[in-house]
Amino acid sequence: MKRFNVDFFIFSLVLISIQGQVITWGDSRGVSSSVSPELASNTYVIYSNANAHAALKNDGSVITLGSPSQGGDSSTVRPFLSSGLYAFITN
Repeated sequence: MKRFNVDFFIFSLVLISIQGQVITWGDSRGVSSSVSPELASNTYVIYSNANAHAALKNDGSVITLGSPSQGGDSSTVRPFLSSGLYAFITN
């Protein structure tokens, strides 16, 4: 039996397949086309806020997508997200 993790924000949905592939649909702010190659496999968990998603990969890296001003653009901290991470902590 295949198992999926489902997460969402206001206008889009995200699935993680048992193989770790991220599948998104809905509003373009949450669709993963710009980071699709990075989300093709080995994703462990997705965290979502109202306007963005962050995908934690099995290798400890994080990929973000969604509204740039709401967490979808992680380019300024990209070096810190490339490896060694293992959980999301929010308040």
